[in-house]
Amino acid sequence: MSVVFVLSTGRCGTQWLHQFLNSRLPDSWEASHEPINFDYAPTDNSPSQPLNKNPQKLLNHLAYIQNRVKNHQSYVECGFPCWRHLGWFSEELDCPVKIIYLHRDPVQVSRSWLKQNAFVQPILPHLGIKELFHPAAPEAQLTHYQNSWRGLTSFEKGLYYWAEVQAQAARYKTVWSTENWFELPFHQLTDQCVLQDLMGFLDTDVEIGNIDAVPRDRFQGIEQDVVDETLIRRHPDILQEAEKLGYSSYFS
Repeated sequence: MSVVFVLSTGRCGTQWLHQFLNSRLPDSWEASHEPINFDYAPTDNSPSQPLNKNPQKLLNHLAYIQNRVKNHQSYVECGFPCWRHLGWFSEELDCPVKIIYLHRDPVQVSRSWLKQNAFVQPILPHLGIKELFHPAAPEAQLTHYQNSWRGLTSFEKGLYYWAEVQAQAARYKTVWSTENWFELPFHQLTDQCVLQDLMGFLDTDVEIGNIDAVPRDRFQGIEQDVVDETLIRRHPDILQEAEKLGYSSYFS
């Protein structure tokens, strides 16, 4: 019996991973994708104050997972908005919580989010901006971006969001047990050996067989704002996070 969460920015294969796990895991497992979506409210809630907004929805979701644990059933959640609640789940659930840390290079993540209008000023002024996170949020890591936030392009804000998630992931990793942490880079997502290791991490003996499909961006349109990939060079802290994860050669 296991409870597992994917830690990611989104736009890096979470839907593909969900479909893969859903087709391979035994019936004792539930593979879920964004079950409460943005009701996690990552901008309003924080790792130490996870119930500032939508408390009842979050508690109901916790109770659902707790009930599966009580009935000796396993659960894996592949959606990304839970990234600020993983410590809370670890504290509240009566079993070890495992993490699949799924990451992709920051430029492609930001570009992909721009296809969904993330951080893009809406055409109609009464519509809100799809802001995935911002540096004034409680317990944000890269708070110095508050000073320049208004002057950043939508693409740069996407890079900031990517770096913020990685910084939070690094904090989790310092307190999580190594046996409950599995790092999965996007470019290894269809590697048969890596996926077989993932099954072992999930304590299953399933043979995964051949991998027929490959991850692709469901949103094949163009980015909804200007993209200048060289702008990442203006942000040494983002480049530093990218280097830690092996992406520095992408921007040299």
